[in-house]
Amino acid sequence: MKPNKSAQSRALRRRYTVHFLLALLVYTAAFCSAMVILNITVVPKIADWIFETTSDDVYIDPANYLEEYSTEELLIDLLESYTDNGTRHTLLWVAPEYQEPLSEAGIQADDPQRERDADLEYPAHDQYPNNLIGEVRLSSMGFGSNAYETTVIELTPMYLAYSMATREAQAIEDRGGDWKWEQLSTEEGAPFHPFILRNTTFYNTARTLKIPCAILLYLLGCLAISLMEVRRALGYFDELSSAVVSLITDKLKPIKLTKDLSIAQDELNHIREESAASERAAEAAQKRNNELVAYLAHDIRTPLTSVIGFLSMVNGDERMPKDLQRFVYLASQKADSLQLLVDEFFDITRFNAQSISIERSQVGVMFLLQQLADEFYPQAKESNIQIVVTAPEEGKFCVDGEKLARALGNILKNALAYAASGTKLTIAARSTQEHWVITITNQGSEISTENIERVFEKFYRDDDARNTKAGGAGLGLAIAKEIVLAHKGAISAVSEHGTTSFVVELPINE
Repeated sequence: MKPNKSAQSRALRRRYTVHFLLALLVYTAAFCSAMVILNITVVPKIADWIFETTSDDVYIDPANYLEEYSTEELLIDLLESYTDNGTRHTLLWVAPEYQEPLSEAGIQADDPQRERDADLEYPAHDQYPNNLIGEVRLSSMGFGSNAYETTVIELTPMYLAYSMATREAQAIEDRGGDWKWEQLSTEEGAPFHPFILRNTTFYNTARTLKIPCAILLYLLGCLAISLMEVRRALGYFDELSSAVVSLITDKLKPIKLTKDLSIAQDELNHIREESAASERAAEAAQKRNNELVAYLAHDIRTPLTSVIGFLSMVNGDERMPKDLQRFVYLASQKADSLQLLVDEFFDITRFNAQSISIERSQVGVMFLLQQLADEFYPQAKESNIQIVVTAPEEGKFCVDGEKLARALGNILKNALAYAASGTKLTIAARSTQEHWVITITNQGSEISTENIERVFEKFYRDDDARNTKAGGAGLGLAIAKEIVLAHKGAISAVSEHGTTSFVVELPINE
């Protein structure tokens, strides 16, 4: 069955969703604005820096080729390049002094006058314009109405040098990488100026990563916002958890939460008020029960005292028949047992950890324990049990002597009741840095592991106790525990291999 969603959970869910979407919207707008501003201001400078620091520059000056190669070599290299790339070309004219080297290179110059007009006269070589040494016509496949496109190129030494320089630059490009040509012109309109060939592979790669990096950065920001919102939600959980703990530990203190948890605050305060009212009602009911037990015990004790008094007067009277004497004796024993039960019920209403008032004074440890041993000497002698007291002679502790004697007396009474005849019962006291430790040990009936933790419960009795002289209401050890707790101490019991030890720890500094 799907649980119903409370008003607080629905309100928190709406606030959380709206807050998250607003944060994401604000972040998106801020991120886009920042990216635009950075792309205009900072990114170009970074790009220029990357371009300048990572590019591999090759400086090429066509003028150097005029010094390194002869004009014939430059011309042959150019014509061979036309042949290699499959472009259809026709040598229109070449100066006479270059025809023979061309023929030796395997390129037939043919008739230099073949493609020119018969009436056209070329000037002498030293009078050629722009150092013209020849002309070549290039034809390439075209589109549309023109099947071929024809270009006539005038050949000069500088043109030949520039062509070789560009071909070598193209060869560098063909080896791989992204290259960029930058012309270095010192004169406006100069056609054959030097140039720089830059390897921009890293730069172009960095440019392609710009958008993915921006997307990744944006997603990281979204993730950060999501984590912040999750942390905010966990903060609500921690605050509610602390409020619940405070509700348990300090029920009188009002619960105060943040504005977002106002509904939960009202609900928790309502629970606190109901819990406090229930506790007050329980305390009132417990008080009424205690008063009822006390009143009943008091009302029972008055006539019971008279009954015991009358029975004691006639008990053992020789004038009564023997059978009547036995019945009076049994009635007297049962009346004494009933008085013991009434006293225990009356005591349990008084010895309560919340109501016991402790009046401390300096009491001798050995004196208190020896006094207890002397008090129970007749009972121990009847069962042939020896009581041995071990304690520092000069030791003292600050306790309520009367109430502590009552607690230790109840423990000693229980230990004697379950001790085997002819054994030794020890009462030992020792001090540590923080506690006085009093141990009462007997040998006899062993308490099972299941029952050892319950011996201090009210009205708890071992089943075997009902068949022994230790029978009672099961309140003696419970009263002892309440008195020890009122002293801010601790009490425990251990039973194994027929030996049972009751340990009382009392703080020294209290």
